[in-house]
Amino acid sequence: LDSATARYNPATVKQNSVTVLPAVSFKPFNNLFISSGLRAESITKDSYSTKNSATPISITSNNDQELFSQSLQLKYSGFKKSALYADADIGKHFTRLFEESVSTVGTNTFSQDTHTTRTKRNATIGWKWYPFSKLNFTAQYKNKYETYKNPKKVLTGDVATGGYNGYIDTMKLTTDNPILKLNYKPYRWLGYNLGCA
Repeated sequence: LDSATARYNPATVKQNSVTVLPAVSFKPFNNLFISSGLRAESITKDSYSTKNSATPISITSNNDQELFSQSLQLKYSGFKKSALYADADIGKHFTRLFEESVSTVGTNTFSQDTHTTRTKRNATIGWKWYPFSKLNFTAQYKNKYETYKNPKKVLTGDVATGGYNGYIDTMKLTTDNPILKLNYKPYRWLGYNLGCA
């Protein structure tokens, strides 16, 4: 952003991340398949920039994120020309974001510390039917549930110079998604899908 009196210099960004994804799958019976997995992820992102103007300003941002989730998948194919399947996963996402801008003369100081927590749950159950080799039918139901909480936020400095405390403190979102789908594949390289949700 350039103007006659101010210019933001390119920001310097440093990011570190560590991800762990252990998983296991097994077949306790001939027609039953079970798979389970975990996910743990840590992300740290730091950025720094300056603004050249009549009163130079330094701008810093520190973003720390922690993500934990687990999943489970089941599939049973013991029925003739059909199969049942289900999967579920749940996860939590913790975020801390610290932002600060400080001028060299001690005015126009602004800092903000935000802590948020997101919880997600997804569950799916479905049935596939194969009456013919080139035709199959799927009936599925999926439920999504998500909560968002922002229990801690700190705002300091001169709000009139560009910051405001506008947050969604708590949010809950539930989605129900039934699906019916018909798939016809007359050739290996050609297929048709007809569905409704």
